Amino acid sequence: MRGTILLILLSIWVYACSTKAVPDEKPIARAFNEYIYLSDLKDILSNATNKEDSNNLINSFTDKWAKKLVLEHLAETNLSDEKKDVSLELENYKASLLIYKYQQLFISEKLDTNISDKEYEDYYTAHPNEFQLEENTIKALFIQLPKSAPNPEKVRALYQSKKDRDITKLDDYCNKYAFKYDDYKDQWISFSALAKLLPNEIPEPETYLKTNKNI
Repeated sequence: MRGTILLILLSIWVYACSTKAVPDEKPIARAFNEYIYLSDLKDILSNATNKEDSNNLINSFTDKWAKKLVLEHLAETNLSDEKKDVSLELENYKASLLIYKYQQLFISEKLDTNISDKEYEDYYTAHPNEFQLEENTIKALFIQLPKSAPNPEKVRALYQSKKDRDITKLDDYCNKYAFKYDDYKDQWISFSALAKLLPNEIPEPETYLKTNKNI
């Protein structure tokens, strides 16, 4: 029996190695009286980006397919007629599957899953305690300059500007002289992490942030 299984799997591998299109749709794999054709794997091969991917997908699929057929063959050969009778299990499975599909259909037809922006806003307003952050977060532009940097007042004049011209000047200056130049204006970051880089400790961060926009 062991030799038979090995021979079947080896036969499958040899067929599967050839992924070339063959006229008249010849099979690429065979086990017992079952065949696989390249057209059967069209959906699977749509994810392949090159020939190597195609070969790997075909080999993987046919290997699993062959093992499944071998196990089915062994079951058919070794199980008694009584144990092979699975009609009751099939009926129960069919009933469960039909009930599940009906439930999904009922939910999709009866349950409105579209939520408007207004509904989001109303829920947020009505349940503010459910949306409390555990720490202070900020959006910021962080610049750290050495004392030797020339004309630091230039930075003070540029870093709050929204003009493209000034932003370009600030980029040029900071890329040349700054120890750190981090732009967090489009993302929320932890204030406590950033506060560690400040020269003075901030004892009440929440109060400090409410009263200070620039440092």
